[in-house]
Amino acid sequence: MALEDLGEEGDRTVARFSDGSEEHFDLIIGADGIGSRVREEAGIAYPGVDLDKTWSIADVDAEDWRHAGKITLVQAQPGKVLVVAPLGATRYRVVASTDNALETLTLPLNITKIRCESTFNISIRQAETYSKGRVHLAGDAAHCHSPVGGRGMNLGIADAAELAKRIVDGDIEGYSPLRHQEGAAAIKMTERGRKMVAGMDSRRRIAFRALLASANAFEPFKRRLGRFLVEL
Repeated sequence: MALEDLGEEGDRTVARFSDGSEEHFDLIIGADGIGSRVREEAGIAYPGVDLDKTWSIADVDAEDWRHAGKITLVQAQPGKVLVVAPLGATRYRVVASTDNALETLTLPLNITKIRCESTFNISIRQAETYSKGRVHLAGDAAHCHSPVGGRGMNLGIADAAELAKRIVDGDIEGYSPLRHQEGAAAIKMTERGRKMVAGMDSRRRIAFRALLASANAFEPFKRRLGRFLVEL
């Protein structure tokens, strides 16, 4: 059963579904990803760009990873970036700016199981508003950016937590301005990181190392950039 369209009936929103049914709601939350039907039906623009390069991702189990607990950023070759991020005690996500993340991995990762592999393309977009009438957006329905920086999931969770709190408190009007500002800041940061590591010469390597060292030394930077280790 999929959403077909949204409409207004009195002081409620009616959602019509592909099986012919419909439901009435006090509000609608669109957390249905980059191709959000909720956002489209609400008429909220999603401006931005779609990058041409194909990226890839692999979730794996591995033992004795020397950088366990840290997000490891690798410039495999000029213009080719790879990230290894911990998902659990012995589970990792490998993301690369190529069509095969595991083939791009140049560090010794003792993989015991490949859980999944896929490719994807990156879009850099943000909804013009996160709220319109009784419709509110969160997660990728509201914003999308490159995986450099590891901010996507946390940003979406923060959207959901803020929206839930404001619904409970009856203060939903401030949701969109606050989260739109946070989303714009995250997009700016991740784009700066993506462009830096994708074309890093020796001078930029030094600057990037200094930036990440600062992130670990100063708590405000650390919260924004996370905990990184860089291999260049």
